[in-house]
Amino acid sequence: MKKAMYFSHSILLFVCALYLPHSYAQDSPQWGLPEGAKARLGKGSISEIRYSPDGNRLAVASGIGIWLYDTATNQEVALLTGHTGRVRTVAFTPDGRTIASGSWDRTIRLWNADMGEQLRTLTKHTGWVYSVAFSPDGRTLASGSRDGTVLLWEVASSIQLAVRPLERRVTTLGNIKRTALLQNFPNPFNPETWIPYQLAKDALVTLNIYDQSGHIIRTLDVGHQVSGIYRDKTSAAYWDGRNQNGEPVASGNYHYQLRAGDYTAIRRMLIVK
Repeated sequence: MKKAMYFSHSILLFVCALYLPHSYAQDSPQWGLPEGAKARLGKGSISEIRYSPDGNRLAVASGIGIWLYDTATNQEVALLTGHTGRVRTVAFTPDGRTIASGSWDRTIRLWNADMGEQLRTLTKHTGWVYSVAFSPDGRTLASGSRDGTVLLWEVASSIQLAVRPLERRVTTLGNIKRTALLQNFPNPFNPETWIPYQLAKDALVTLNIYDQSGHIIRTLDVGHQVSGIYRDKTSAAYWDGRNQNGEPVASGNYHYQLRAGDYTAIRRMLIVK
């Protein structure tokens, strides 16, 4: 009987020794750090990080929300959720009391940095929001988007944060003489590709993907876009090589069609797996 108990205890100790280090590795911000590192923070895909002006908080934009950390203890103090897409950018006001965040859901959200409460949602952009920044006096918020604009917002602090768009487009896109659909890149590709184009005037943009039989297998509703050039990965239309049901498509030739206002054009692309 004693031998059986001893054997059971030995097995238990072995299992604990085997698994406890792994749990510690996941939970501790100090375990197994590379040389020169002080802590390991962040969960999910990380886009951008910003210190508060006093250095007491660290905001981490991620695929699941905005993590807030206490820099003295390296511990999480809050997870700010509300965006329906990946959070791409974050910024603190100069007084550190408010956080602005921009997302792939095309919105900007303002948060109370101390309480973690959402204060306001700004919805004027028609594309992914890639960048937000406060002016040195904290009265103006600038936001940059895939839609080709920088919008300025007048921020007035009160019990309920009041924000109104100034409707200024700061960026200059130049005079595009004609709308055009360009060749996708890379091509051939597997499994993802980007479809560039340019617009001579503002338009509602839609891209249809056709198989070799001429059937539409995927529609990309890009939305309303301002005149400009959309040629790189941050601005061109993106296709992940999947059909409307989320299933990967087979190798072969496909066609993509651009509809922008009264303009229509079509090109061919090739998937090789």
